[in-house]
Amino acid sequence: MEHMAWGALSRTPTGDKGIGVARYVRHPGNPRCAEAAVTIIDEFQHRGVGTLLIGALYWSALRSGIESFEGYILTENEHMMRLLQVMNARLTFERYGAVHARVSVVKDPMTLPDTHIGRILKQVVKALSDHSSEAFLL
Repeated sequence: MEHMAWGALSRTPTGDKGIGVARYVRHPGNPRCAEAAVTIIDEFQHRGVGTLLIGALYWSALRSGIESFEGYILTENEHMMRLLQVMNARLTFERYGAVHARVSVVKDPMTLPDTHIGRILKQVVKALSDHSSEAFLL
């Protein structure tokens, strides 16, 4: 797939509410690399939604032959900086508080570090791998 996106919904009595999305787009000149981005609405930040979505995006990348993700984040985004460190990202500090991150998509995600974030990523990849449908409630 050239483009992939996963969305997160919150069930409410009045219906489902979109709370976040993670997506990637393959680089035209390097189809084994994709630019990734994650957006979570304010009231659901710092609750693990982004980590779950990244796990789903990681699973999709494994199935699509993507070997690395890259993207930009703000240095003030401490949660994402920690997640990138767990994933052994190469970080290049840019101007204006931005960081360029490049993360290898490890063929065996079970080799990710045994940290809280690492365990969540492993659980998401395993859960999705155990289901035949790409539509899955986390």
